[in-house]
Amino acid sequence: MQFIEAVAIWATEHACIDRSRIFAVGFSAGGWVVNALGCIRPDLFRGVVPIAAAGPFTSCNVPMAAMVMNGRHDHSASVTMGWRSANSWRAVNSCANSTATWPNGPCYKFDNCDPNAPVLWCEYPGGHDWPAFATRANPRLGRAIRITTFTAMITGADPLWIVAT
Repeated sequence: MQFIEAVAIWATEHACIDRSRIFAVGFSAGGWVVNALGCIRPDLFRGVVPIAAAGPFTSCNVPMAAMVMNGRHDHSASVTMGWRSANSWRAVNSCANSTATWPNGPCYKFDNCDPNAPVLWCEYPGGHDWPAFATRANPRLGRAIRITTFTAMITGADPLWIVAT
């Protein structure tokens, strides 16, 4: 966690990065890490995107944007664990229990969240893998994250993603 914190701090101090546009994205164990970072260091991140993970397992009290994704057939981080994660962020962000369909992917957005701290729950048909709807081919990067719509919706601009895997 200290390395991720150091990267976020370095980016804001040396790379002219607006802290309100930094999102922590993590897959599997990295997803557990970004959930924890969202609670422990909410001052460093605008939001978290845990994929195929669980948590947070620490007390969170600062609202933060969250897009939680879990595969329906994941045997490492069950869809129930992911749903609990989404509900943890829903509670912290004082969102309603109801949801509305979100147009990008198999996602639902919790209603009545703070506009600066929306919570999305995405249950995809895969297992413990990167969700196909969140990926598109990119010749330079191999793959790119298609969560830009979510993060841009919140920041109004392209974000900086710090990815933990």
